[in-house]
Amino acid sequence: MRVRALALRLHLVIGVLTGAGLLVLGLSGAVLVLRPDFEGSQSAELAPAPSGAPAPSLDALLEAARRRHPGFVVTSLSLPGGDAAARVGMLDTTGGALEVLVDPRSGRIAGSHWAERSPLHALRLLHTELYLGTRGRAVVGLLGLWLVLQGMTGLYLWWPLMKRPRWGFTVRWARPWPVMGRDLHKALGAVALVFHLPIAATGALLGITALSPGAVDEAPTASPSSQSRGARPVETVARAAERAMPGASITALRFLPGPVVAVTMRAPGELDPHGASLVVVDATTGRVVTVRDSRLRPWTYRLWADAKALHVGAVGGPIVRALYVLGGLASAALALSGYVLALARARAPVAARSDTSSAPRWAEVRGRLPPSLEDRIRYNAAVFDSRFFEESWPTISRGLESEVDAESEVGWILGHVAPPAGGRILDAPCGFGRHSLALARRGFDVTGVDLSETELQRAKERAAEVRLPLQLVRQDMRDMEFSGEFDLALNLFSSIGFFTDDEDRLLLDRFCTALKPGGAFVLDTRNRDFAIHGVAPEEMVRLPEGTVRVKNRFDARTSRVQQSWWLEKDRRLLGEMEIRLYSVHELLRMLRPERWSQVELFGGLDGRPFTLESPRIVLVATK
Repeated sequence: MRVRALALRLHLVIGVLTGAGLLVLGLSGAVLVLRPDFEGSQSAELAPAPSGAPAPSLDALLEAARRRHPGFVVTSLSLPGGDAAARVGMLDTTGGALEVLVDPRSGRIAGSHWAERSPLHALRLLHTELYLGTRGRAVVGLLGLWLVLQGMTGLYLWWPLMKRPRWGFTVRWARPWPVMGRDLHKALGAVALVFHLPIAATGALLGITALSPGAVDEAPTASPSSQSRGARPVETVARAAERAMPGASITALRFLPGPVVAVTMRAPGELDPHGASLVVVDATTGRVVTVRDSRLRPWTYRLWADAKALHVGAVGGPIVRALYVLGGLASAALALSGYVLALARARAPVAARSDTSSAPRWAEVRGRLPPSLEDRIRYNAAVFDSRFFEESWPTISRGLESEVDAESEVGWILGHVAPPAGGRILDAPCGFGRHSLALARRGFDVTGVDLSETELQRAKERAAEVRLPLQLVRQDMRDMEFSGEFDLALNLFSSIGFFTDDEDRLLLDRFCTALKPGGAFVLDTRNRDFAIHGVAPEEMVRLPEGTVRVKNRFDARTSRVQQSWWLEKDRRLLGEMEIRLYSVHELLRMLRPERWSQVELFGGLDGRPFTLESPRIVLVATK
């Protein structure tokens, strides 16, 4: 299986399996990253400190919490710094966790709430362990790893578009919703990748290390305890910790059995504002038991500490947190759009194995008519309905197909281009497979691309009848994303011109991208300069089902031929269409000659010289 096809399938499988997790983690993370702002809004309500009054001691802050909630056990004290409220953690007799907000400037109680009943606490459990405990942490860690792989495969699939960067971010708003949805998914994924990859990687690291206690040596995890009798004042413990790590600031204290106090400190240069260093102090003697300076720790610990700070948006302030919110919402949007596109892909019948991404379903017919009408009867999405395309057109085209013409044209193409024996050939659009089968008979590996399910099914049946391998893809050719895979690419019988000029230019670039270096592209279309005076107002075509009257009108201002065709026996309108005709100089400019080593010009698929009187233009471009 080719690398690009494997990357696409892997991207789809990972997306389907992890999309729900990405949706949950993205939305919950977008809220949790704003936690400092929610907490800051509580501090904004604090009353100004009395003028000239000294700041209360740490012991005074704890005592204020004890007076408000007598009988509760103090377990921790968090010091966010600045004018933000200090947070005293307490436990009631049943083990319920209470958080008390204390004004660090005046020692007044600003409020209290049950920590485990907080919506943010519930959201944090959902984000970190999916309410599944240790198993949930394992799942979250694995989700992070899978999302890294998802981002890398998405980048690989998107990268060829950077040969013309604006394609990578173009959204075709006027297109049908599958097209617009795919473009949005592509562009949003490329933009969000800057956020997606580091957040997924750091989340995976945090989730995995949480399952391996020995991987990262964190602070003691024993159950918290109240200060025992004989313990030194908390201020004394804090000063001891500061002496142990000069220049570091205290961010939190936890009171543990022993009795000991685990003092979290932030050393200069640490990314995490909550601190990644630890000093353990004996609360009875005031002696420092352990010093864990993050600057002196192994690189694995520093990596973990920095990853934690980056993952929670603790670096950069409110602007960075706002970007994290957008990134989380983008992740959720990617999950939703990915599911929609996967569902659309699953519902779209494919005549055979598909090697490219789920494609927008635009209309395109491949039929083979007599020379005067061989490329005029086309399916146009703007005016043809699907019932005609699926029911009437296959019957008409079956009466017009010419195996002799296809064999002759393929013979000239292969004789002129001489692709390697058994090489890969792209035929787009392939219709019911006349040229694809003629190539497969000669031993080539042929991939046919067409939008019509009916035509592809006919091609599949014809290939089965003669036992020839044929890879068929249901896709609009404007959305082909092959890259460096083919020795020869074909676009025959005026299959260009049904779109806008920009889209036709994009289509030609798609063919160039699909070729290997040295590969050839054969383009066969009508000659605009001949059509100026060579288009008859009406033509009659006889088919086994009856006579078809074709009415033509050429608009010299737009270079478009408008056609309507009728079944004479019951005067029934079979369909209407229009096609943009190009002159040689226009096609050469659209091909961008600098991308090709040579471009040859012919007047037909038999190698005849081109003149202004040639009905057709055949270009053979070598990459």
